[in-house]
Amino acid sequence: MAYTKESYKKRKKLKEVLRHLFIIGPIYEFLRMFFSSLLFFFILNFYFIPEMFLSLQKKLRVPNKLIKMQEHSYLKTCRRIVNSFNTNSGSISRWQLIHFAFKNMGSKKTRTLVTVGGMAIGIGATVLLLSLGYGVEELVKSRVASLNEVKQANVFTADQIQKPLDDTAIKTLSSIDQVELVVPLVSVVGRVDYQGSAVDVVVYASPEDYLKNSDITLSYGSFYKSDDSWKAVYTNPDIANFLKKEANSKENKSILIQSGEVQNPKEG
Repeated sequence: MAYTKESYKKRKKLKEVLRHLFIIGPIYEFLRMFFSSLLFFFILNFYFIPEMFLSLQKKLRVPNKLIKMQEHSYLKTCRRIVNSFNTNSGSISRWQLIHFAFKNMGSKKTRTLVTVGGMAIGIGATVLLLSLGYGVEELVKSRVASLNEVKQANVFTADQIQKPLDDTAIKTLSSIDQVELVVPLVSVVGRVDYQGSAVDVVVYASPEDYLKNSDITLSYGSFYKSDDSWKAVYTNPDIANFLKKEANSKENKSILIQSGEVQNPKEG
């Protein structure tokens, strides 16, 4: 079957119109129903305000004729507004549904209170658990993110490679993206003697930058500085014994001292 250029253009245009209707039509219908239901919900909320006002007038002993006139005009206005949202003329009106719903709620107050109370408790418990979960999550994130140990990584050489970690290796590691600082760390095996007890420990030697970037809290004293090359604390046995007494006092329970002869380093 042959088509002319004009008929082909008409068929193409018809396809575009149908495609436009199939895409825009459901979206338009959805938006119309959504905004219509939303507006109906807000208007329904205003139903309670005049009802409360009328009930307050009854308690204040306002004449019944005046209350009935206000109630009649109010109900008439509400009925017109609500019925304007009716899309199907053959079905029951929304005003009648609202009237029946409030009549049923008013006649069975206990069931209404139990239903509304259960919904309120369920929604409140859900909001409470979600808030508690998000709060604990943010607390854990803030505490963990503040720990400097989490931001550190230890680098070792494998036994098969035997490559030294010297200044060249430090420069190579420092050139890697996202690496802010590379600090050398030397560990040796040591021995601690205290009050007749001996224990083997690992002694770490590091520059000042390592201490600054670690979450180490000093109970007493201060950190050493890297430019203090030959400044160290050493004691003879007499001073060590004196400091041991200070360590055994109530104020200083965490001081650990080992006495020994230390010679001054020679400057070369």
